[in-house]
Amino acid sequence: MSTIAIDFDDTFTADMDLWSGFIRTAQAAGHDVICVTARRDIPRESDYVRRVFAAWDCEIDTLFTDRDSKLESVERAGVAVDIWIDNDPSALVNGHE
Repeated sequence: MSTIAIDFDDTFTADMDLWSGFIRTAQAAGHDVICVTARRDIPRESDYVRRVFAAWDCEIDTLFTDRDSKLESVERAGVAVDIWIDNDPSALVNGHE
């Protein structure tokens, strides 16, 4: 099965009904779905992301990249992503300023 990474801001939050259904369906089919977000891993931001996923009944691990390259961040975390869902593909390489 595949590991699918979904972005949070302006991706998951763009249509939370659609993406929460997608996450649950993908997980039920045996895929691993993780959130990879440019947000910082500080309580104000990480607690918010976790509350939103919980409100939409999504059990999903989240990797906070602290605005760094998402590709480099998942590599450092030892995660191999097969499929990326992100509204800003340049953030995969460049991160966010």
